[in-house]
Amino acid sequence: MIKLPPALEFVLRDDSRALLRWVREGDIPRFRAGFEQLSDTARFSRFFDHLNRLSEAQLRYFTQIDYVNHMAWGALDLDRPSVPGLGVARYVRLPKQQRVADLAVTITDSAQGSGLGTALMACLHLSAAEAGFEAFSCDVLETNTGFAERLQRLGAEVAGHNDGIISLRWAVCAGADAVAGDSNSAKVFREVLERLAEAKLFRGAHPVE
Repeated sequence: MIKLPPALEFVLRDDSRALLRWVREGDIPRFRAGFEQLSDTARFSRFFDHLNRLSEAQLRYFTQIDYVNHMAWGALDLDRPSVPGLGVARYVRLPKQQRVADLAVTITDSAQGSGLGTALMACLHLSAAEAGFEAFSCDVLETNTGFAERLQRLGAEVAGHNDGIISLRWAVCAGADAVAGDSNSAKVFREVLERLAEAKLFRGAHPVE
């Protein structure tokens, strides 16, 4: 079983450095500012609604987590400390399916295509495996076909399709050997999991808190 440190450095495709770490209650200002950086399309794809801002209740929910039933990994730009954040990925245990968790990923427009989404999802898989989860559930708007197809290339399967929403189920991967499929996306996901398996606790000067 791979156990990740709570904060680690990860080099993205463009050689920029991201700090991947657990989300904390003190991240509310980062969430508030980061939401402002999302396009209307990105907001709708994530929340299925046209939100102008996050409510105080939403901010508390997104940052006050227990790391067992609700886990979230965030990404900060190590080369640009003033940037509030690059993305977040989280899972929340489903009440009626104790070994299944709902998965959600949000990447800022500027970090799209950098490989950050893959890295954050890999962190979620390893955390979920350690916590005893067996699968993720993920609802995706049918208009967001790119994300739905990407998850399927990584092994997710369509569990349902209703009212414009595609429901996916994705087996939790405890390591690179558990990744299904032979697509290029699956190959990259395996490589990221292998890199994370060798990750060490980040002890740099960036404000981790």
